[in-house]
Amino acid sequence: MASLEERKAALKSIYTEDFFGKMHKYAIVRLLQVFKIKYDLERGFRGILIEDLISETAESFLKDKGRNWNMTDFPDFKKQFLSALDSHLYNSIKKELGKHIDTELFPENDTTKAADDSSYKQDLSILTDILIALGASDDELLIFEPYYIHKMKREEIATLMDKSVTEVSNIKKQLDRKLPILRSEFIRLSDER
Repeated sequence: MASLEERKAALKSIYTEDFFGKMHKYAIVRLLQVFKIKYDLERGFRGILIEDLISETAESFLKDKGRNWNMTDFPDFKKQFLSALDSHLYNSIKKELGKHIDTELFPENDTTKAADDSSYKQDLSILTDILIALGASDDELLIFEPYYIHKMKREEIATLMDKSVTEVSNIKKQLDRKLPILRSEFIRLSDER
């Protein structure tokens, strides 16, 4: 585990306007994937603003007894932050939806289970590590899960990422070239577990 000073230094090193923008896009995609919620950029979701959730996640690392950095599982602090944001987003939205009980909001489907399934998160982390090792760009990492795992359409991803469909298609083509190696590496690593 990291000290408070290590967490502060790590956060300071990654917390740029560009990083904030990527986390914002990531959170919007997660809302759609996990909860089927289309986020309103002007009003948020029931008063919850993604900007606030990102800031709250950052602040949680800056408290003396706040969220810690598991340096063993997440040597790259960006991944630790992403995991923390994912958790905070999931818990905040689930809590808000719980105030308005609606049995249709949490149907028994793979997407909702996947968000809470540790083996899914572990597999996704392994896939992400492999993609990073293969030189995947931030944009490739952002579209990998929604496109290949959740089967979102390019048009939906383009809207969420504020990119053109052509840009998303080009990112997908870059990812496509990495898929054969990604598959074989993932199978190899899975067999070792």
